[in-house]
Amino acid sequence: MISDKVQKQPSQIHGYGLFAKVPIKKGEIISQETNIIKMSIQVYENLPASEKRVWETYAYPYLGNMVLTMDDGRYINHSDKPNVVSAQVASRDIEAGEELNEDYSDYTSPEFLKIKSEKK
Repeated sequence: MISDKVQKQPSQIHGYGLFAKVPIKKGEIISQETNIIKMSIQVYENLPASEKRVWETYAYPYLGNMVLTMDDGRYINHSDKPNVVSAQVASRDIEAGEELNEDYSDYTSPEFLKIKSEKK
């Protein structure tokens, strides 16, 4: 479930992003992973190309599974200077109107790297 303090809107980083509607304090919970779908990497590898593209865009590999968030949490974009940790908690105070972002390197498991290398 995503906080009602954020909203999806066009992003200058990529496509859409999540933005703070009001100030968010460091440590506040932004999202709780209650609306997720998990799929084993083996099942993912056998999907048709069109379905794989959706998973490659919005999901991430974790512990042998692909994980897809079904709420707007999937719109949190990457930054090398993130203001959110693990798409769930504000790592610093966030101003109203500021885009929320996280460091995707949290998700660069060997499985992730394998999937990305196969796309090339």
